Amino acid sequence: DVLVTPTEYSKALLESYGIRKKIYPLSNGMDLNNYKRSADGGRRFREKYGFTPGDKVIISVGHYMNRKGIKDFVELAKELPEYHFIWFGYTPPSARTRDVNEALKTKLPNLHFPGFATQEELKEAYSGSDLFLFLTHEETEGIVLLEALAMRLPVLIRDIPIYRNWFTDGENAYKAAAISGFKEKIQGILSGELPSTVEKGYETVSERDIHMVGQRLKEIYTDLKLL
Repeated sequence: DVLVTPTEYSKALLESYGIRKKIYPLSNGMDLNNYKRSADGGRRFREKYGFTPGDKVIISVGHYMNRKGIKDFVELAKELPEYHFIWFGYTPPSARTRDVNEALKTKLPNLHFPGFATQEELKEAYSGSDLFLFLTHEETEGIVLLEALAMRLPVLIRDIPIYRNWFTDGENAYKAAAISGFKEKIQGILSGELPSTVEKGYETVSERDIHMVGQRLKEIYTDLKLL
C-alpha cells in the first residue's frame, strides 16, 4: 500500500520507475547511544593491527566491489604511502569481478584488508582511525557513513547525487570527485590544514536518531490504518 525508502534520492529513483504508490522517505536510523568514541577501543584497534599512536590511519567499510570504490582505495594507498589504509568487509571471490580480485592482490605495507569485522570491532576501528573514506559511486543512504559520523570521525565522501543536498563540502563533511581531489583533501584533513567538520557531521547524523525515526514510522503505520 505504501513504500518506505531511506532518502529523498531513493524516493526519486522509485518514482522514476513509474511507481505511483505513496512513498515516504525515512532514514534507516542510527542508535546514537550505541556509537560513542572509546579511547580504550581505539588503542586496542591500533595494537591489534600494529599501528603506532603517531600513524595516520584511514578506514573504509564495505563489500569488495567496484561500486564501493575499492579500486580507488587501492590507488590512493599507492599514491599516499605515508598513511595506512584499512578496509573492513568481505565478499567471496566467486562474487567479485576480475578487476576487483586483481586490486585485492595488491601488496603494499600501508594497505590492509582484514576482512569481516563485528560491530564491536568496527566501533573500535572508528575510535582508533583518523579519517573515514567513503568512495562509493552509488548509495541509497550509506549506513557505515552514518556510523562514522556518529563516532565523530572526520569523513571524506565521493561527490555523488545522493549527497549533494545532504552534505556541504567543508561544513559537515569533505567531498571529492577524482583521485587528485581525494589526495588533496586527505592531506589537508590529516595535516590539520582543513578545518574540522566533526561537530557539524554529528549534528547531521543526529537528525536520523533511531527514536525520531521510530516515531515517524509509527505515524506512517497509523496513517496507513486510516487509508
